[in-house]
Amino acid sequence: MEKIAPKRIAVAYIGANWREFVDPGALEYVIVSPTLGSNPESIAELAREIGWEKLWFLDGLHSKLYIGDSSVIVGSANLSNNGLSLSGNEELCVRLSQESLLEEASRLFWEYLQKAKKSYPDERSKRDRLEELREKHRKAIVNQLIHVPLIRAKKSIFDYDPDYDGMVYIAWYVDGEFDYTDAIPQPVQDDIKKEVHLAPTDMRPTNQWILTWKQTSRGYADRRTKPDWVYVHKVFSDACDDEEYEMMCIQCASLTVPQEPFDAKDKVFVDAFWEVIDQPEFEGLRGIENGVWRLRDNQSLMREFLNF
Repeated sequence: MEKIAPKRIAVAYIGANWREFVDPGALEYVIVSPTLGSNPESIAELAREIGWEKLWFLDGLHSKLYIGDSSVIVGSANLSNNGLSLSGNEELCVRLSQESLLEEASRLFWEYLQKAKKSYPDERSKRDRLEELREKHRKAIVNQLIHVPLIRAKKSIFDYDPDYDGMVYIAWYVDGEFDYTDAIPQPVQDDIKKEVHLAPTDMRPTNQWILTWKQTSRGYADRRTKPDWVYVHKVFSDACDDEEYEMMCIQCASLTVPQEPFDAKDKVFVDAFWEVIDQPEFEGLRGIENGVWRLRDNQSLMREFLNF
């Protein structure tokens, strides 16, 4: 890899250690399959580093092609630690420097690129596809189909960008009394670790993160209680007699949760959250006396809030 200094790459999957094997500043184009097997956070890092105009998606891509100025590597190795490190999988690759073979590899790469541009023609389509992959990746972690270390340091809010790191949702709550309905079996009730109540006409944010915060009776942040993450494993309709908010999103104690998007307990973040959430421009994120409140209606405001 060091010898060929790849400028154009087409691989099925990209992993967390991709920076160890390529120089981001030298990359002209990268084509990757946005399917389970690629690390969505690594794709986001690559997009942030080289720009969406250089990163393209091709669902059915399974080739591994690394093209430099004077040679090309073809073989079985993805752009990952498993593919390219000495401690990874047993891979087989070959470096070719014949001019005719280099030209053939370049021709094939441009064919892939044209297909990729037809499949995902603009930045919005690529961002949407990355969000789909991120949700599938979380679900695979929860079901223990993918094993990733969950003990790495939590990301700071200063390193979080919803445009690259994925959207999270923000929901207020107040203290109140309610009873579960028969829609939630007793074993599920016993397994509830955290919960969020939503309007029955709201979105069903399964395998999504919701940042919850406590609201006072006057509609402002209760500064005695820090914001807290809830990962939605399951959603139940007509789940409780909580007036107007009968749908329940549940984080189960028995199930794995993915890495939190950022550290919501950090004092700097908490102080900033309390200050910003009470500002007039974010009144739409507060629910008291504003009619039935929905995540669905406030997604653009949530993105603005996280970028504030």
